[in-house]
Amino acid sequence: MNCFEFHSVGQGLFYTGSLMHGTYHFVFDCGTENKQNYVNDCIDNYVKSFSYDKEKLDIDFVVISHLHKDHFSGLMHLLHKAQVKKIYLPYLGENKDFIRSTLALSIFQEQYDQGIEDNAQNNMRLYYFMCGLYGVDESRDFIRYRELVVYIRNDEKLNKNRDVVYSIEKFDVGYTNNPYWQFKLIQSRAYGEQLKLLYKKLNIFFDQFESRNLISIFLNNKSTLKELKVIYESVFGTGNALNLTSILLVHFPLYVNAVSICPYNDGLYRFKKFIKNHYYSHYCCDINDYFYNIVANDSVVSILTGDAKVDSIISSEINNIRGKRDNLILQVPHHGSKDNWDAILNNKIEAEIYVVPFGYGNRHKLPSSYTIDSLIKDSREFYCVNQKDKYLYFID
Repeated sequence: MNCFEFHSVGQGLFYTGSLMHGTYHFVFDCGTENKQNYVNDCIDNYVKSFSYDKEKLDIDFVVISHLHKDHFSGLMHLLHKAQVKKIYLPYLGENKDFIRSTLALSIFQEQYDQGIEDNAQNNMRLYYFMCGLYGVDESRDFIRYRELVVYIRNDEKLNKNRDVVYSIEKFDVGYTNNPYWQFKLIQSRAYGEQLKLLYKKLNIFFDQFESRNLISIFLNNKSTLKELKVIYESVFGTGNALNLTSILLVHFPLYVNAVSICPYNDGLYRFKKFIKNHYYSHYCCDINDYFYNIVANDSVVSILTGDAKVDSIISSEINNIRGKRDNLILQVPHHGSKDNWDAILNNKIEAEIYVVPFGYGNRHKLPSSYTIDSLIKDSREFYCVNQKDKYLYFID
């Protein structure tokens, strides 16, 4: 039995997968822009569900798709609760000012835009934690996690200017000499010329201050964060397109002759039994009260997009992976924004099931009504994940 879940964290994303009857675990994104307890509680329930009698759950890898806070704000809590073996982070180059600036924009922007001061201390701790993961801060509290961090570099694709445009990595897991499941990670990156321009502008920006300590700069004058945002948008466009070039995770079974699960009769019994064994028995009173879907065999592909804006190269990779597989489960990117959904349509990525994660009342006004109208008009099967509703599916 293999179990996958989009957890109800509100405006953010927390996706977990457990393979081979709970012997292999992975996480894609782990954050929220809503109350932090949304994602922390989901982490606690997830760890409790699969740790059994062990002190900590072993998680084989975590992918943080990109550096928007709502995709990584729970990572520190997850590391406290579980034993994580590997963390994939977006590669940001070697320029420490660039890394610190990107993290500062992501973590403090909401606090300053909305005047939210009650989470200021948590934001500060999260900033130093992420700086520790990227090796630009030597805090003893967090530097120990640095050895867990890896970047996708196995198959780097270049453009005509010899700039790295995409990094792709794939690997199989399973039993000895018997591959069972395949993972493929795809990350698009900023062009070298963009980064050179950004570095130049950042140097001019920081030269006006005596210290390059971003925290002291922002505490002394909060308007400097807005200046920093203007610099990023002058290079990457409105919306900070650099952070929207997420790592995508595609995963699917390699095995054949799998046993189908029917959502009725024996299939329903097995579904309820699995739920009960993993502390979800309270969802079994009426199966229709729970967003779920059960699919089977090696025809299933799951695609996690983060906030990616899919282009022709990414879509080509996805379609090559899909091949003749009949069932594609797609996380609609960027919480259902119009531009990201148009990119899905324009690049002809067709799925059988669409999952839209978002939070009620979010400041970005997502998902776009355009995206939802499009899903309904075309009679596409889709499920919304928010503060209340989650989406769970099994592949056996």
